[in-house]
Amino acid sequence: MSENTLGAIIDVETEIRQMLEQERRRAAHWLSRTKSAIKSDEDAALTDLHRLAEQSQEEARQEAQLQAAQIVRDAEEFARRVGNLEEEELARLLLEELRVLLPEPPP
Repeated sequence: MSENTLGAIIDVETEIRQMLEQERRRAAHWLSRTKSAIKSDEDAALTDLHRLAEQSQEEARQEAQLQAAQIVRDAEEFARRVGNLEEEELARLLLEELRVLLPEPPP
């Protein structure tokens, strides 16, 4: 092989190595940017999830408060109605409820 050919081969090999190194740097830079973008998206998604969880929890708490308030109003109304019953009527209603709750003993 002539010295010119050998020199040309070495020059081409050097150029290829430089191109490969340049491509490695570009790939590493792209990978770094992509990882940063994914991390940013992940952080934003987690923030949204936390916000939605807090919002759902607050809505559930408010709904529970409304239901509890309705139960209290219903109980107060029931107590008021029972308090207005005559003693005989109250005893009759109580016996009816007890018959439903307690089965008759077998003969």
